[in-house]
Amino acid sequence: MAAATAKKQRPSLNPRMLKWAREWRGHTLEDAARRVNKKPEDIAAWERVTNSQDAVDRPTVKQARSLADLYDRSFLEFFRSEPPPIKEPDLVPDFRMHRGANKPNETHELKIIQGWAEAQRQNALDLYAELGDQPPIVPSELFVDAETDVDIAASNARQVIKFSMSEQFGLRASDQNKLPEIIRHKFETAGILTLRHTGLSAFQVRGICIFASPLPVVVFANETSGAQCFTLAHELGHVVLKQSGISGKRTKDNPYNIERWCDQFAASFLMPKTEMTMALGNPLRPPLDEISDDQLEQLATRFRVSQHAMLIRLVNLDRKSTRLNSS
Repeated sequence: MAAATAKKQRPSLNPRMLKWAREWRGHTLEDAARRVNKKPEDIAAWERVTNSQDAVDRPTVKQARSLADLYDRSFLEFFRSEPPPIKEPDLVPDFRMHRGANKPNETHELKIIQGWAEAQRQNALDLYAELGDQPPIVPSELFVDAETDVDIAASNARQVIKFSMSEQFGLRASDQNKLPEIIRHKFETAGILTLRHTGLSAFQVRGICIFASPLPVVVFANETSGAQCFTLAHELGHVVLKQSGISGKRTKDNPYNIERWCDQFAASFLMPKTEMTMALGNPLRPPLDEISDDQLEQLATRFRVSQHAMLIRLVNLDRKSTRLNSS
């Protein structure tokens, strides 16, 4: 009776599919073993193809379902005779520059996240088609090239997506965490699909832009509200340039001009030059090297942004002021 019960609890899964699903997700035997509280050699035995596999060399239904969750695959796929046809997307350009970026496993994980985002876009397009509606089209007035002055591009973007300064300044300091949702709503209204994915942070990725028409996609990570605002604005810069890309941690000597442009665009988008001039004058008063931590905090609070974002903006404005004074 016990043997019969054991056989019922251990379905005839395809060992090849168990191995394929694990390798597709980029997990090791040790990863799988930890998930189901087994030894790596047990997992290897489950994946081993033999002519007459004993029932004890298969996972139980509970174990198999747990592995399916770990591998992000359907439990029923373990019964397939061969892997399903899956076309991995070509990874969008990776503009990060730091030790550890572009490792094979990391690239595989990012492709999975990108594939998820592309699937969300396709689902949205299918829903519009089912309802008989046309998806929103991003206004052509939004787009510029990288030779465009960031202040002009950012001011234009705010007008196109109808993001007024009164909406930003009107937030109480205690409601600063609501600003990312306001910006997301503006993006969605303008025809930009905006998604959050908690898995990005594990790879020091802050955001991804997948430019397509209609419905370009912006994906952002879990961060503080101030950091989220800057990331959203940075990815909007990618949309404005019609440039897909992965953004995140990078070295100071990052060679990608497009990332510097998008950083400056984000700072200008959140802290427009006109409002900054009203707050500090032109040239800056006090000069950048004399601004105290308290003054920096007050400015950041006024614009509902992080102190880091404000510092980027001040540095950029100070450099422009220096160039103007020396010309």
